[in-house]
Amino acid sequence: TFHEFGHALHGMFSDVKYPKFSGTNVPRDFVEYPSQVNEMWVTYPEVLANYAKHHQTGAPMPKELLDKVVASKKFAQGYRTTEYLAAAL
Repeated sequence: TFHEFGHALHGMFSDVKYPKFSGTNVPRDFVEYPSQVNEMWVTYPEVLANYAKHHQTGAPMPKELLDKVVASKKFAQGYRTTEYLAAAL
């Protein structure tokens, strides 16, 4: 996935003096940054056109389907926010 590939890039391109700051051996918020930035590109039209194709016909993913996928990310956000806040407390 794009997320894990972000971790791979982070590891491959780490060129540091102190190993503590290399690859995934860094604080959690910093280790997630490259992977989450990479995830943002999943739905960019110019990126999507290169990988989101029908396995038999090669037809690109219909915009209507992409819209549904993007909208589904909002499902249960209230619950997730409450769960996160409860864990933080």
